[in-house]
Amino acid sequence: MPELPEIAYLAKQLHEVLVMKNIKSIENYQEKSLNKTLDSFKKNIVSQSIKEVTAKGKWIKILFSSDDYLAINLGMGGEIYFNQDHKKTNTKIIFQSDDYLVISFWWFGHVHFVSKGEHHIIDELGYDLIHEDISFQQFKDFILGNRGNIKNVLLDQRKIAGIGNYYVHDILFTTKIHPLKKANTITEKQLNKLYQVIIETFNEAIHQHGSFYEEDIYGHKGSYKADLVAYKEDKPCPICKTTILKIKTSATTSYICPNCQR
Repeated sequence: MPELPEIAYLAKQLHEVLVMKNIKSIENYQEKSLNKTLDSFKKNIVSQSIKEVTAKGKWIKILFSSDDYLAINLGMGGEIYFNQDHKKTNTKIIFQSDDYLVISFWWFGHVHFVSKGEHHIIDELGYDLIHEDISFQQFKDFILGNRGNIKNVLLDQRKIAGIGNYYVHDILFTTKIHPLKKANTITEKQLNKLYQVIIETFNEAIHQHGSFYEEDIYGHKGSYKADLVAYKEDKPCPICKTTILKIKTSATTSYICPNCQR
């Protein structure tokens, strides 16, 4: 499932190839992924010119010169390819130059058309520590204002945008925070470390073009691996050699070092 680093890198690539292009047509083979009818999509986006492509959390925003935009979310997994044929296609957007985007979902993906001024779920997303200028003080105040366990807070897209269950294990391990620790009990020192580690981890993952199992718009895989404790049940902790455990954390599972993470 693509998280913020993968989406950020896709948005960067899409910005490079799509700015100033006009949409010629759109094809869709899974109307449940659309927020409007296909006829409405065609009426609204054909001939629109693309002004920029940005990202927030796990959403890509393709902004038109009219300030309408397309919002794309790959859900539980999927790909966006530029001028690359793909056997599984949910949506295909064709441009005047006959360049095209192919968007495919494993399941639960979305392609939404949003009119200028219209409310969208993007407006409800929480802090994006990569694409927004969020200070440590803002981050600290926000985290301490939550009573839930820290992992749930980090995974709640309405609170912190872009973190998913791939990156979160090693982020919490690096900061020596147990995923079930109550957010409002975390020390300022730990919070400062958490703030820095999220930013550093995501920037490094973006630099490596995302995780090793996700593909960019040309079908090339990234090279980042979250491999400190994530998915390493029964193997030794890289710091203290204690056996890594797989534990239940609400609706998800977590990989932790029971000695390092308290």
